[in-house]
Formats: sequence, C-alpha cells, structure tokens
Amino acid sequence: MSMKEAVIDGCHSRIKPIFLTSIDTIIGSLPSALNDQFWSGFGWAVIWGFSFSTVLTLIVIPVAYNKFVKVKGAVFST
Repeated sequence: MSMKEAVIDGCHSRIKPIFLTSIDTIIGSLPSALNDQFWSGFGWAVIWGFSFSTVLTLIVIPVAYNKFVKVKGAVFST
C-alpha cells in the first residue's frame, strides 16, 4: 500500500467519528449561542472552533502530510 493510499484509507476510517462528534458539539452549543447573551460569545467560539478544526483535521492535515512527508523505503501494510 502506498503512502497516498494509506492517507486516504485513514481519512475514510476516521471521517464518520470526527464528523459526528463535531456536529453533536456544534448542535449542543447552538442554544447557548442563540438564546443567552452572557454565554453567546462562548457558544459562537465553540461553534467556529469545532468547524475550523473539523475542516483542518479532515482536509488540510492529510493533504499537507501527503505533500510534505517523504517516507523512503516504508511499506504500509493493511
């Protein structure tokens, strides 16, 4: 298995747990972000933070790893 295939396989196996956890936290933060003036800033910070970290984890990090890390002679097994 090549490094590119290993990165793609890792992304496919982790997309559902990462996405579901992020969506659950975002939906759970919506009531405080929309209803309570005192907690509104915290709620929006959590929502935007989880949105950004989800995109970073599922798209940016695998692409950067595949582009910049060169593994010489490594064999990835399944």
